[in-house]
Amino acid sequence: MRLAWYALGGGLGHLQRALAVLRWLRPHLGAQAPLLLTSSAYAHLALAEGVPCVRLPGAHEAQALPDGVAAGLVAAALAALGPLDCLVVDTFPEGLHDELGAEVLAAAAFKVLVARPGGGTPETSPAWACYDRVVAPLPEAPWPGAEAVGWVLTRRPGEALAAPDARLRLGLAPVGDRPLIAAMHAGDPGEVLGLFERVAAAAARLSEPHDLRLFTPLPLNGWLLDPRVVHPWPAGELLEAVDLLVSGGGYHSTAEAAAFGVRTLQVAFRRSHDDQATRLGQGPAVAQASWGVAEWAEALGAALAAPRPAPAPPAETDGARRLALILAEALR
Repeated sequence: MRLAWYALGGGLGHLQRALAVLRWLRPHLGAQAPLLLTSSAYAHLALAEGVPCVRLPGAHEAQALPDGVAAGLVAAALAALGPLDCLVVDTFPEGLHDELGAEVLAAAAFKVLVARPGGGTPETSPAWACYDRVVAPLPEAPWPGAEAVGWVLTRRPGEALAAPDARLRLGLAPVGDRPLIAAMHAGDPGEVLGLFERVAAAAARLSEPHDLRLFTPLPLNGWLLDPRVVHPWPAGELLEAVDLLVSGGGYHSTAEAAAFGVRTLQVAFRRSHDDQATRLGQGPAVAQASWGVAEWAEALGAALAAPRPAPAPPAETDGARRLALILAEALR
């Protein structure tokens, strides 16, 4: 059984979704390992999980290449894999570089689109009709004919560390009465540094005693010896200990906050292929990257004071396992 998973996109989200599903799917594949196509700077996480991967140009890298080169490299990689039993494409029906035309997709016997807002719709995507199955990694599907499986998580609440163990992993006492603020981001290092600097400066102005941890998968220049910076993966293992999660408005931080019932403060970053600002809206728990420290401190205080939301029902957090079962059935 030959399975390829197309997980091209910026940051960590596309890669995380693939690894979350493949964790459940691999027992159904026998000795045949799935192949992951990624443009993430965090491809080492796939290798650490034993998932072979090929790194291909992302949207930012494509801008530095002559027109058509990035698309040609991806199409050539898929052609070199030979006939596929199954191709899973995450988010972009035509591919990140518009390279997944009908001829390229025809090389796979069964095609699955993991569709989420920001990647195309049946009305705007000519390739949408080429897929045999469309799955929405959401509690409800936004499009007719798409099957909602629930949030795709690297760890569900029942699989996470208990709060005392998570706090120990973060260098804190197992029990404490100070709320824990966690800022989480994986993307361009400059963007990560900017977010962490704002959050750290704003948190220092809070009158309420608290603890602060900054989650990112890679070391950051200038913060290498700062005990507040940690590099956990998957970060969802530690969320039982978190009282307030500050993050970009990406899929996984949104999904994990909903699953674990964590207060959030989200900031929308500009993306070439995703309108985060529209998706997040202008609600009270949305921060602006242009804010000064005083505005950030006020937003942190208000978010901490808000009631803790109820965790999502378990049926809405089982997307990784359910999507794996769909793929296993298709491969059989």
